[in-house]
Formats: sequence, C-alpha cells, structure tokens
Amino acid sequence: TVTEPYVMTYTYEEDTEENRQRRKVGHLVVGHLIDAQSTTIHSITTDAFGNVTNTWTDQTFMIIAGQAKVKTATTRSESLSVDGSVTVTEPYTMTYTYEEDTEENRRARKVGHLIIGHLISAQSSTIHSVTTDAFGNVTNTWTDQTFVIIAGQSKVKTATTRSETVSVDGSVTVTDPYTMTYSYEEDTIANREARKVGQLII
Repeated sequence: TVTEPYVMTYTYEEDTEENRQRRKVGHLVVGHLIDAQSTTIHSITTDAFGNVTNTWTDQTFMIIAGQAKVKTATTRSESLSVDGSVTVTEPYTMTYTYEEDTEENRRARKVGHLIIGHLISAQSSTIHSVTTDAFGNVTNTWTDQTFVIIAGQSKVKTATTRSETVSVDGSVTVTDPYTMTYSYEEDTIANREARKVGQLII
C-alpha cells in the first residue's frame, strides 16, 4: 500500500492579552488534512495477485482538551482485478464521538476517549459497491455495519450484506440480507499482559 503525501495543518490560539488572561495562549484551535488540491488522502494497494485498489479519504477534526481528534472520515474506492472486473464503492462516512472535556471525565481520566464510531453516507448508513466483471455482469452490494469500542478502538461488530446481480443473459440473482458477527478479545488485565486486547476471536 502506497499513501501519497498529504499535509496536516494546525492552528493555535494567538498570544494576545485576552488569551493570556484566559491561559489559552498556544492552545490548539483546529487541525485539518490538506494537500495541494484538497483534503483527500489517496492510497494505492496492490495485492500479491496484482489486483489494485485506489482509496480516497477525507477527514474532518474536532478539538478535545487541546488534542485534534478525527470527527469524520469519508471514504470511496475503486478496485481493478486481474480478471477484468471493476468494483466501485461509493463514498461513505465514518463518524466518531468522544468523551467530552468535563470535570467528571477529567477525574475519571476519560477526556477524549472514543465512545462510538458508526458508518453513515449522504443518504443512509449503507456502504454501496458496484462490481462489473469482464463479461458485463453487474453486481450491486449493500452493507450495513455496527461497531463496538474496545480499548479506545472501533471494531466492526456486525456486517449485514445483501446483493443483486444482473447478468448479460438477463438473469437476476438476489441474495437476501445476511449478517456476519465478529467477537474480539476483551480489554482485561490478562489480555493486556498477553497483548491480545481487541484481537479477532475465530
């Protein structure tokens, strides 16, 4: 996977009399990703078989306790397979929510901890991909995901998928929704010592 250069830009509170009185000089105001043209992160992944996937991601940020945290990540991709098929995944957005900077959360040392992340798109929470194979058969796939937070990291909990394939001979294949459920090693003392926290349980 090759990720092309992108730029993270930070802005801080200025050194003014007002900010000095409020003890805010140098505090982080906002950080956002930019490159020469846009805020897009572009990665190219080539697998062992020669299949190539281009992925583009735009991120927005929020500031919690002086730290920049990812608020949203909008991703789209295009995969070119060696068999000639092309898969286009329309843009979808991952949204993150964090513990707020409150007195209670400070005492609990929880400020800025990740609460939940969920996938959304402009219309719904569905990821939509369109695959066209070398013969012209077209498959539309829709996937909805839910997440669980383990040790501050978002992990896919369930993935519900349905699809419809329209073949060049006119036949249509519909796959009813089915759900994959994932389980992970919990955040326990034993798992921390074994460095297993968050690992997928097969």
